[in-house]
Amino acid sequence: MRKTLFGWMIAFSVLRFFGRSVRQSNKALRRLLR
Repeated sequence: MRKTLFGWMIAFSVLRFFGRSVRQSNKALRRLLR
């Protein structure tokens, strides 16, 4: 159980990091398109 919990924490942090980077890239793309 501890191993799965640790894996979930890592996956959650990775997903948050990816979401943040995707949001920033979307802003940059909009800026370039305009």
